[in-house]
Amino acid sequence: MITHYASADVVPDELPAGVALVAAAEPGAVAAALAQRFGATIATDVGVARRAVAAGVEARAAEREARCRLVAARVEAAIAATALPSTVVAAGPGGMRARAAAVTLSEQAAADAEAAVGAPPPYDAAAVVAVDRMAAGVAGAEACRAARRRRFLSGLARGNGVAAGLLGVVVVSSGLSDAAFTSSATATTLVGMATAAPFVGVGVAVGRFLSARRREDAARDNLARALERARASSPTELAVHRAAHDAWRASRAAADRAREVATGARHEWQQFVGSARRADVERWLAATDAVRIAEVAHARALEARTIAEHEPALVVMGDGNGRVAKAVAKAGRGRPVIVVAPEAITQPVPLPARRRLARFARRRAS
Repeated sequence: MITHYASADVVPDELPAGVALVAAAEPGAVAAALAQRFGATIATDVGVARRAVAAGVEARAAEREARCRLVAARVEAAIAATALPSTVVAAGPGGMRARAAAVTLSEQAAADAEAAVGAPPPYDAAAVVAVDRMAAGVAGAEACRAARRRRFLSGLARGNGVAAGLLGVVVVSSGLSDAAFTSSATATTLVGMATAAPFVGVGVAVGRFLSARRREDAARDNLARALERARASSPTELAVHRAAHDAWRASRAAADRAREVATGARHEWQQFVGSARRADVERWLAATDAVRIAEVAHARALEARTIAEHEPALVVMGDGNGRVAKAVAKAGRGRPVIVVAPEAITQPVPLPARRRLARFARRRAS
């Protein structure tokens, strides 16, 4: 589209789309004045102007195409959404994928927890209880033997006390006049008892110590048999077996909890999806992805079109025949282009008029 102006004074402040052809007696000065007036850029040649206009036309066409693609993607997404429950559509593709990811992650965690459990270690709870009871018996026997050892001297001291008491009775009885206490048989008996009292105390203490020792040995034998039944060589090894069994039980419980969580997530997913088919869900997700991609592409195309449409106008030096203006106009309606040409602009003559002029010229020549 070419708009003709007889002079630069009649060019409006708002340039129309297309090419504005301005006639000027001094094209150079008028082109500089128009460039300053519109903040335009003076193109060096016709090729630069055509490429600039073509860039604007391509940006506008690309934006229209991106807008059409966006509309088509939205229509496809709307059609795909009609086959799904309203709850799925309301959640959106992000919520749909988040729920599906939660189910997948929970099932993967349950599988990993189940694989980490492994085989149960050898462990006999009854045998372990018996070992604990025998160990407690050994500890009690050791404590009793230690106590009997500590009470050895106290038993000896009690025997000595009894002996001293009997000797005191003999001494006291010797100063009395009663015959029962002054007879030699009574005195001999008391002295004998006083002599035997310390030995009796020592004997009792030793007997109790030996009894505690036998009890301790019996408790140790019982503990050894209990460890053998528990398949352990020592209480420390049994503690290791117990710790391994406790760890296995903990991992088993964790696997059970993970499986329960996965089952609950799967149940919630089934309730959320409802009767929707997998193919319909995948089609809707693909359509929403296409909408998102189309929105991004349209935003970029719109930005490029906006930049292209807000580019300053171009000023090009033309010729008297308007060939420059026609060449620029062939690129399309892009950036405004002002073609400044000399005043002697020959307006194009329609073809029928040319033919009449040619016939008239032939008649005159004949």
